Order: sequence, then C-alpha cells, then structure tokens
Amino acid sequence: MPPVTGYTAEKSQRPGPGDLVVNCEDLIDIHLPENLRHADFVMGIQYSDRLVCLERNESVYRAFLSRVGLAGQYRKEAIEGLGKIHGTQFMEEWMAAIQRLDRHGVVLDPRKGGRNPTTQEIRSVLDDYVDLLSVWATDQPTIVKRYSQKLIKESQLPQIRQLGYAGLLESGVDIDDVWQMARKNNDGIQDLLSVGRWAPISVRDKLWKKATVSKSLNPDALVALILFAQYVPGEDQDIFEFLTSQIETAEKDSHLVNAAVVALLAREPVNWPLAGMDTLGLELLRRYSALDVADRSSSGAKRLKSLIDRIADLLPPEKRSLLERQLVGMEVAEVKITALREQMAFDRDVLVLQAGQPVEITFKNDDQMPHNLVVVRPGSMEKVGVAADQLALVSSESEKQYVPQIPEVLHHTGMIDSGKSAKLVFEVPAEEGVYPILCSFPGHWLKMFSAMVVTADREAYLAKNDPLPERDALLGVRNYTHRFEPLATRLLAGNEQRSFTRGQTAFYSRACVSCHAVGGKGGRVGPELSALGNKQKPTDILRSILYPSEKIDPEYAKVEVEHLETGKLVAGVLIPQEDPDVVYLVDDPLAECEPQVFNRKDVEITPLKISPMPEELLRRSSPAEVLDLVAYLLSGGNPEHPVFSDAEKND
Repeated sequence: MPPVTGYTAEKSQRPGPGDLVVNCEDLIDIHLPENLRHADFVMGIQYSDRLVCLERNESVYRAFLSRVGLAGQYRKEAIEGLGKIHGTQFMEEWMAAIQRLDRHGVVLDPRKGGRNPTTQEIRSVLDDYVDLLSVWATDQPTIVKRYSQKLIKESQLPQIRQLGYAGLLESGVDIDDVWQMARKNNDGIQDLLSVGRWAPISVRDKLWKKATVSKSLNPDALVALILFAQYVPGEDQDIFEFLTSQIETAEKDSHLVNAAVVALLAREPVNWPLAGMDTLGLELLRRYSALDVADRSSSGAKRLKSLIDRIADLLPPEKRSLLERQLVGMEVAEVKITALREQMAFDRDVLVLQAGQPVEITFKNDDQMPHNLVVVRPGSMEKVGVAADQLALVSSESEKQYVPQIPEVLHHTGMIDSGKSAKLVFEVPAEEGVYPILCSFPGHWLKMFSAMVVTADREAYLAKNDPLPERDALLGVRNYTHRFEPLATRLLAGNEQRSFTRGQTAFYSRACVSCHAVGGKGGRVGPELSALGNKQKPTDILRSILYPSEKIDPEYAKVEVEHLETGKLVAGVLIPQEDPDVVYLVDDPLAECEPQVFNRKDVEITPLKISPMPEELLRRSSPAEVLDLVAYLLSGGNPEHPVFSDAEKND
C-alpha cells in the first residue's frame, strides 16, 4: 500500500480546521487479535497520528470511521476499503458506519484523557458523512432516501436523526413531505430544523418559510428554528426582525435569547434596518447588566457583548458613544496571573483595575509546588499571612486551603496544583486603594505577592503613572536585602546581645513554625530543630536560612515524578517506604491528603533544585531580628541559653 498523502475530493471532502493529515514515510504493521472487537479496542488506544500510518485492514478502517479529528479523506478511504473487503456497495458501508456511531459514539484521541466528546466533535465527524452522502444522493437518490428514512426512524443520537433529514433534503424530497414526516416523529420538527448547515442551500429558504408560519412549534423546536436562521441565504431584513422579536419578547427564556444572539452574530449586518437599532442596543445592555458578575465571563455573555458592540458600530456617533459609555463599567476585565516556575513569585507585580468593574482573574500555576491566590483588604497582608501560617498547625482538612476565615480576606481560589489553573470572578471594590494579592500557603506570602491598584479612573491613573510605582512602595512593605557576609561577621564577633523574645517571634511570625518544630511545638514537614545547635555552626544555620536551596536535605527535598508511559509530570514530596518498588508522593506536604502511588519501574524521579522553604523568608525582618532567630535556633528554644543577654533571661 502506498504512503498516505493529502487528499481533496469533489465538493467538501477536505481537511478542515484541526483535521489530521499525516504523510507517512512507511506504513506500520502491528499484530492484532483475531477477535474483531478486541482488535477494535487495540485501535481505540492508538494515537491518531500513529493510527493513520498503520497498515490498512478492517480494524484500521473501522477506527477511521469514528475517530474525531481525522480529515474526511480517511472516512472515504475506509468506506471504500471495507466495501472491497466485504464485497458491498459504498452506501451499505456508509450506513453500517453510521449505525455503529449511533450505538457506540465517536472516539477521541487517547491524549484527550478520557473525557466525553462534545456535540461539536460529534458533528465534526458526521460532517464528513454528509459530504459523502451529498455526492451519492446525486447518483442514487432513491437509495439515499431509503437509508435516510431508516436513520430517522431507528437512530438514538439526535445528530444522526438530523443527518437522516439532511439525506432526505439532499435526495430531492419535497419540503412539505419532509415536514409532514417530521411531524409524525417525536422531536421530529426539532431534528429537522437542527439540520443547519447540512441542509442544501437550495432548500434552506423554503424550510425557513415553512417553519415560520407553523403554529405548533414547541420551545425546543423554536430554539432550533432561531439557530437555523443563521444559515438561510438572503431575507436579511425579515430574519433580523424575527430574531430581534425573540429577544424583545422572551423575557425569561434565556435559551431563546442566546440562540437569537448566536444567529445574529453569524449574519452580516448589511441590510439591517437602522430604525430602532439604539432601542435594541439598550435592551441588550439591560440584559447584560442583569447578569451576575460571575456569569459575565461566560461564553453566552461574551457573545451578548459582541452583539452590543456590533450594534454600536451601526449607530450615529452620539448614540454609539452613549451605548459604549454605559457598557464600559459592566464588561468583565480579563486578567491573567501566573505563578513563575522556581521563583516563588507572580508574573505581575502591579495591576490596575477600575473601581466597581467586574474582573475575571485567571490564575495559572507553572511552579512545581501548590499555590493559591488571595485578595485582601489594604494594609492587611501581614495579618492575613500570619493567620494563614497558623493554619498549618491545625488538623482540620477544611483549613488546609490556608485561607483564614477573617474579614480581611475578600476573594480567594483554592490551592492550585502544579500545571493547573483556576478562575476568580468578582466585582472590584468601589473604594480606591492598594489591595494586596498573595499566596497564603505558609511562608509563601512573605515573597509571593502583588499590588492590585483600584482607582476611579483607570486610564487617568495609567497616564499619570508611567512607569507604574513599584509594588513594595505601593503596599508600604518594609523589605531588607540580607547578605551572608556582613551578617556572619556580626554573628562571629559575638559582641551583640541577642533577644530570645524577638527570635521566638520571628520563628512563629515568619512561617518557620509551619514546617519545623522546636521544643515539640510546630510542623513536621521539615526537620525538627530543637537540637540544631548541637549539629551545626551558627554560620551554617544563617546560610541555610538565607539560601535554603543551596543545600537541601534529601529526606525533605521536593521531586518531580514523570510517568514514563504517559509523560505526565507530578511534583511533590516523597514519603519514605519500606518497599523500594513503590513510590508514595504528596503534592502538599502540609495537608493530610492521600498520597499518589506509583510503581517504581514506571516512573523517573528527578530531585528539584528549589527548596520547599521559600527564599527571602526574612526579607521583612531587620538584620538584628535575623540574628535573633539564629540565636533562638541555636538555643533549641531555651531562654536560659548563654547566647541570650542577662536582661532577656530576667524578663
């Protein structure tokens, strides 16, 4: 068999957008079970780009007929190939393929992760069958009519019943006869009007006029008719009036309104009447403003806004300006924020938002460890951060999102795992000010934060502040840049009195206690530190605080686990096990969650170069407070230790 090449047949046998066409240098031969059902299973787990390069046989052809994303050439090749194998006519194999689709559905590439196909994906496969049907209907209309009637009568999937009606229309059956046939079937009128772009262009206008004079359309059939309007050629003014009347009269039926918006956006506004266009724009604006803030980022709301924008473009300048000004404060501002890999930071230091405007923040975590995104009141970052640190010491699972239940927290996501994302939709506060955005995972907030500036006039603020003020200045954050050498010199000099109270406060307020224990109090994620002074020099302790990723204890290091077969990457902390053949991994070592379990031979483990302990943990502590913390760790939490001053001991 020759290599697979690109193919373009008559009419629309074409690779469409997203269709897979592969030029294989050599076809691949694989061993298949003799049982056809078992062989079909083997085909089902093949990636699409490999599937089209397999040596042709019955199982490969059957896979071609149902796989989403293949170009139409492969469906035609499969039907012709099966016809030769079985000694059958083209239309018989076409019908057999459709019946299998009705029983088993279409098949996604295994890379899709097992999700169910969408309605659009089902229709994308059937598009190819309609193309083949339309060519066959020209030569054999009687056969096409007979098979189409069978599909309408026996099929379970509505898309396949719709294909049957398309076949009747393609074979030249009169519109009145098709309509009467549809009336005799459950949901028949809805299926007929849902034919959409499958209907031959020559009959769309007739079908449209037949449906619009009908007095017996149920709500679902009316929605189908509204959506069908986008495919009807000409009749611009009549269709515009019909669609806008649905918007004006369907006060509580959002399905009708959404369908009318879709149809209007699909048509060119060439012959739309200008009279009353401003009234229509205001009506659409009223519906848009009535949506909940969380709903204004939906696809339906975005389509509604697009239609408002299109109508505004058709209005005279003064009316257009009025409509646009009212829309500005209602539309959702879309913001993207990313957690940077191995940097413990957001990719945006400052963002400026309009007071009172809805906003949708998409937070993506590109780092190896989990993070969240929390919006808090001005001036409350440290209070929220310290409260979050304390949550690491509680056992309640509900508190393991590390978001304190205090009034200072305005909005927040949950903890987002590596490679995942989440959306946060809310109305920007009406009060101007600088609102901190932070990750409240214990210790992260000290470094991982941004400034959200809320202003009554965003454009004026941006024009005035070019470039924008720095984040730390906006938030009034006190930051110190600590270098090892000067602090080590002071530490070794030993001529400064150290404070137990300040050292203990630093340990508890700078999130150290979330992961480490001293004197039996604290977390267990990192090493116990009570005897640290007996194991390490003061300068070693200082260096490990300032540069935690410089030397990581293997027992507490984060790792990246790659599943060799799927290529999936998961980051976390290994849980030691007696069995060397089993790997236990938790993504959040602070949470009491079930670990992921892997067979050691199935994965590759790579230690990460970044410590779970954030760098610059003490950026808000003065040099004296840093040295007090070192002293506290040296003492093992003992206030009587000689490292502390007599005054401190007597307190």
